[in-house]
This record gives sequence, C-alpha cells and structure tokens, in this order.
Amino acid sequence: MDKLINIALVICIFFTLSSVPTPLFDFYYYYIIIVFLLPYLFFKNKTTDIKLILVFSAVLFFGLVNVLLSNTTLVNTIKYWLGPFVVYLFYYHILVYKKFDFENIFRIYLSAAFWISLLGIVQVISHKIGFEIGYNFSWLGQERSFGDSISSGDIGFSGLYNLHSILPEPAHFGNVMSCAIFYSVFTLVKPVILNKIQAIVILTASVLTQSSVTYFSIVVSVLLLVFNFARPKYIIVAGIVLFISGGFIFNSVKKFQDRVLSINKVATDGVDSSIADGIDGSTLTLVNHGVIAIENMKQHPMIGTGIGSHEFAHAKYSLLGNDLFMNSLNIHDASSLFNRILSEMGLLGIVSLVLFLFYNFVKRNDISPFTTKNTYWMYNNGSLVVILSFLLRNGHFFIYGLPLFVLTYYYTKKILNDEIQYS
Repeated sequence: MDKLINIALVICIFFTLSSVPTPLFDFYYYYIIIVFLLPYLFFKNKTTDIKLILVFSAVLFFGLVNVLLSNTTLVNTIKYWLGPFVVYLFYYHILVYKKFDFENIFRIYLSAAFWISLLGIVQVISHKIGFEIGYNFSWLGQERSFGDSISSGDIGFSGLYNLHSILPEPAHFGNVMSCAIFYSVFTLVKPVILNKIQAIVILTASVLTQSSVTYFSIVVSVLLLVFNFARPKYIIVAGIVLFISGGFIFNSVKKFQDRVLSINKVATDGVDSSIADGIDGSTLTLVNHGVIAIENMKQHPMIGTGIGSHEFAHAKYSLLGNDLFMNSLNIHDASSLFNRILSEMGLLGIVSLVLFLFYNFVKRNDISPFTTKNTYWMYNNGSLVVILSFLLRNGHFFIYGLPLFVLTYYYTKKILNDEIQYS
C-alpha cells in the first residue's frame, strides 16, 4: 500500500491530465485517486485535526453569509468550498499515514521533480534539433500539457522552446517546482536529499522555462537561504550572483524583459496604463484582477464576497472590454492567490494569511543541530516558496499539491513546538 500511496502522491502533485466537463465543474482524472484513497486513509488513521475543520467551517460560514447578502450563489459557494476541503483532508491524511515523515515525502517529491525536469530539458533539445517525437506528447492528453508544437510566439531564450515539461505552461512548472528550486539552490552549497547533478538539472530546467514565476522562486529561495545563514560572505556572493544572472536573463529572455517593462510601466504611469499598448498579456491579466480584487474589497472590506465569488466581482470591476480575449482569462481564480483571497475573503482573509505565514515560519537557528528535526527548517522554507509563488501567480486553491505544502509549513512548526505528536 505504501508504494501505491507514493505513486498517488506524485500523480496528484504533478499530473493534470485531461478532464471531463460536468455541469458544475471539470472533473480531472486524478480526482479519482482522491475519491478512492481518502476513505481508506480516513478509516486507517482514525483521526482528524479539529483546527483544519474549524478553518473550513469558517470559510463556509462566511460564504453562506454572502449568499444571504446576494454577493454570490449557493452553487458557487458549495462548489468552490467542497473541492479544497476534500483535497486538504486528503493531504492531511497522507501526512498522518506517513507519521509526518517529511523526509520521506520530500524525497518522493524531489525525485519526481528531477525526472520531470530532465524530461523538460529533453523536450527543449528535441525541439531545437527538430525531433518532434521528443517534444510533442499531444497524443498522451491535453496538447498544451504535453509539449505540443510551439508557435513562434512561444520561442524565446536564444530561440529555445519554453520548457514546461508535462505541466500546462511554464508558470505552472514554476509553481509546482518552487520547493525543488529551493532545495536545488541549497544543494549547490550542501547536498541534502538531492545530489548536485540533480540540482543542476532542476535549476537548468527552471531557467529554460523563461517564466517570471520560476525566476521569482529562484530569487526567493536565494534570499531565504541568505536569511537563514546570515553570513556576510553569503550575502555578498548572493547579491553578485543575482545581479549578474538577473541582468543576463533580462537581456536574453524577451518574455521576461516584457514583463519587467510592463510592471515598470504600470508602476510609473498608473493602473490605467494596463489597458494601453506596451503591456504584455500576463501582466495585463494580473493587474486587471488586482484592480478587481481591490475594488471588491473596498465594497466588502471585512469578509469579501465569499469563496467562489470573484467571477461576479470581475463582471463589475474589470478594466477590460468584453470584446477583449484577455477579459475572459482567470475570471474564476483571479490570476493569483493573493488577489483571490483579497476579493473573496477581504481583509480578514489577508490578515489571517499574513499571521499564518509569520507565526509558522521556521528559521534554521531556531532548531538545535543535534536533534532529529534539524532539517525541518528546509521543509518549512521550501513550502513557503511554493505558497509565495501561488500568491504571485496562480489563484487555484489546491492544484499542484499546494495543500501539501501549506500543511507542511504549518505542521513543521507545530511539531517543533511539541504541540502535536508525530509518531
């Protein structure tokens, strides 16, 4: 059963195969794994965390309040609440089943991350030499998910394919690989779980995504490691490396350059410039949903308009005309988790998020090096990079194993504080 659980874990984190449309939602195939395994894990573990139940009960309560206030619909509230609740329960029971053995879980995750990164590099090379079978995996499922034939607009860094391996797009690769990026950066100094070759493969694949989300994860990983070790030489070296590599990528990767210039244009000229020429599509979408979230929060400051309600706010506050294709993008997930929480849960949601991140952060020096838990700061910090990447650019509540990393961030702190037993 252990091997089956491990395989299920990898599939649920990394694979988003074709879905079956239903009247209420898209049913992804990996949901079948959760539906079958969760009852087994529930009866096997015979436990639950009342705090997890209370958090989701509060989200449901405020959602129902907003239904009564006509800010959202009952169908949307139940639909967008039930999915995260079930998936969070699933990952919680995975942790309990494995007795919070984070090392075992992260070995499984990092091993899969390495092979998926290696496959991505093979795709880039295959595309460069014109070997279509090496990069076009459309026959396996969704075309975009499996390296379909790339249009000229997708070619960037030195004419290379925008790596996304088995993920739908490069930004999604950056989301799911964020924790692996953290470990890879650290491994270049001191190998832990990964070896240096595996780390180089993961980082190489990450750079080849040409994704701002991925580059963001690399920068955050470096900054967290500098913060944890806080040695002058590390700070100096990290600063030099980030400056040189940032300049190189800015001048070599047009997509990244466009995003930086677009962000600068919005910051300089104001939000209204986001609908003008000179703003790339990704930044345009993100800024538009940021404006929607802020406007919705202004009207409903305390508790937002309820889970699953952002699409209704979008209809009211979008800066983009209905005739623009961009106006229809990310209407359900607000383009980033921060935007979505602000819009759907208001200031209460944002304050809760900040407190959660602050009080559950584990610094390396907070743990005695002579205990069996001296690697917990890495599990905690690596999970933080994933959370931050979603807050920047992915508004889905439970895709790509996000609940696993949120729960890891929480439970590493609780176990270190001896607030729960882990074995």
